[in-house]
Amino acid sequence: MFPLTLWLAVYGATLAVVASLATSQVGALPLHGPLFATTSVLIALLFLVRGGLWFWRVRPESPIGAARDHAATWAPWILLRFALFQSSTLFFIWLAPIKSAIPDAAGYWADAPLITIERAVFGTDPWRLLHALPDWITPTIDLIYASWIVVIVGVSMAVAVFGSAALVGRYFLSWAMAWVVLGIGIAYALPSAGPIFGPHLGFGFDDLHHALKGTVAYRFHEMLWAMQTARSGDLGGGISAMPSMHCALTSVFVAAAWKTRWRYLVMAYAAAIWFGSVYLGWHYALDGVVSALVVAMLWRVAQRLADARWPRLSPIRRRAVSAQA
Repeated sequence: MFPLTLWLAVYGATLAVVASLATSQVGALPLHGPLFATTSVLIALLFLVRGGLWFWRVRPESPIGAARDHAATWAPWILLRFALFQSSTLFFIWLAPIKSAIPDAAGYWADAPLITIERAVFGTDPWRLLHALPDWITPTIDLIYASWIVVIVGVSMAVAVFGSAALVGRYFLSWAMAWVVLGIGIAYALPSAGPIFGPHLGFGFDDLHHALKGTVAYRFHEMLWAMQTARSGDLGGGISAMPSMHCALTSVFVAAAWKTRWRYLVMAYAAAIWFGSVYLGWHYALDGVVSALVVAMLWRVAQRLADARWPRLSPIRRRAVSAQA
């Protein structure tokens, strides 16, 4: 179990803010039953795996008796972690209508300066430099990038079930703050669509489209554009390049794994996602860099909040407060 901690209050407040903004866009709180049902089944299976590992390690004489004896402790522990994971998936749902409103609120004015900066730094568009590599890497990059949603949800599920209380606090609070600070704050401050949407918005990159024909990224971009023009606000909708939430959430993943034996594998995956975000035209190279730097700061904030406790009054102070009341 978690003691009553400050990070839970901040996490709840963050979730409430995003829920309010999403409701203001579509008039009702968006939910997604199939996603909830699928992830509920998967995380339930992981809880069963953890329970099975406990029974295998402890090997009680009476498994049923042991389960009965621990039920009062296990039930709230499972419910809280289940609620944390499921609430974290709501950010995917609720950010869609918020992001879909970006062009109406501010227009995609930031693409032009981002393109200018990157051409000044790299001498050309970064995606062109990456596409100088052999064409056979395209399907691999396409597949790795498409795997992101499965990997990030799976990791969040594993953290919720197997992570320590400290790790769970830091991970989910960083996750929530990243969505708000990056996915809403910076996305609205620097509204941009990304190179892959350049032909639709009239700022070029037609040759990028030609290079991406037949990829998952190209097909998905067509679907996203159709959702954006319809202003549907459905799950997965909304167009925003700066900053990259793909890179932001894999950066949270890196921070969580930093002191474990998995860190090099996780860092390699995060690097591949940043590479793919530029190679496939979803983002400018700067988008992922900004995301990683901001997440590094948010992780430190989350670490402090996760370690903080609500102030507890001493017995003498409690008596004094009671007397005053």
